[in-house]
Amino acid sequence: MEINEFLNEQMNATTSEYSSKLNDLKKYVTDGKKSGIGVADIGFGKLYLLFKKGEPEGAVEIEKNGILLGDKAIYLLKGNEVFSFHPVELDVIESYILLCRIFDRSHLTSNMSMAMPTIERRNEGTGSF
Repeated sequence: MEINEFLNEQMNATTSEYSSKLNDLKKYVTDGKKSGIGVADIGFGKLYLLFKKGEPEGAVEIEKNGILLGDKAIYLLKGNEVFSFHPVELDVIESYILLCRIFDRSHLTSNMSMAMPTIERRNEGTGSF
């Protein structure tokens, strides 16, 4: 079974247990040490976050052009997506996390929505380096 078939099957088999933005979802899943799938519609496709024992362990982005797995899938997160959480059994989710593991979780931090800092040039006079 391919990963997109697995994700669709799990979404159809379970009902959404919780729905919120990413930071609230992470807090909800971490507090309950839950395993499951968070899914968000990102306009041009869907983004799935796979949670194992309260931690985001895998990511999959499926769109019409193809599939992105792992770290590459979470680069497109803006921080304002609304995720719905579907619980999945731990042994089932572990096997699919191997395909789409997130190695750099810094992309999932709460400062995603911060604006890009500006670096200004100061004039200190002639001959200053």
